[in-house]
Amino acid sequence: MLEVTKGNRETVLSYVDDVVLVTTARTFRKAHKVLDQMMGRWGCFDWVTRHKLRLKMSKSVVMELSWLKMVAHPLLKLRGVIIKVQQEHKFLES
Repeated sequence: MLEVTKGNRETVLSYVDDVVLVTTARTFRKAHKVLDQMMGRWGCFDWVTRHKLRLKMSKSVVMELSWLKMVAHPLLKLRGVIIKVQQEHKFLES
């Protein structure tokens, strides 16, 4: 898990089976690309396939934060699944 990050613009937070990937970039498009690369570096998609598990992409969300009020928010698509944008998200659910 620690090998996911590369540089000081990437952070990973995790607790049991919950994971948060954080990145900073000049545009959301660049941030989306880095998130996809982080998932690949982590081996998440390969690990799920190798162990015949189902990754519930429907549980994934993206929070996009910007200092600018008028900024383009392109869709984040990971492995063909559009990840929904949310204003807030509860990291640990009971």
